[in-house]
Amino acid sequence: MPRSVLPLDGDEWRLGRAPSGPEPRQATWQEMERVAEWLPAAVPGNVRADLLRANRLPDLFWDKGPESARWVDDHSWWLVRDWPASLSACLLYTSPSPRDRTRSRMPSSA
Repeated sequence: MPRSVLPLDGDEWRLGRAPSGPEPRQATWQEMERVAEWLPAAVPGNVRADLLRANRLPDLFWDKGPESARWVDDHSWWLVRDWPASLSACLLYTSPSPRDRTRSRMPSSA
């Protein structure tokens, strides 16, 4: 099978806020169907920049902008993108999870 390279950067991404649950900072795959709204997103980028482009946040450099954007940190966010049907591989990236602090994946030296 020939190797193909699919660039991950671009503006074909969509951003969605994970629904509130018992652990708001830990999203699950099942939540994707319950995302209320998908907004255009860009990679590389960040959630606040995408929310600003979608007019969901006030200007962060004016008046009380930073305080009015603090709610963003209280939620998990999904970044999704459609892939070509011919793609036969999957790339999964996960950021560190809060549960990693309590359950180590490495053997303990103690």
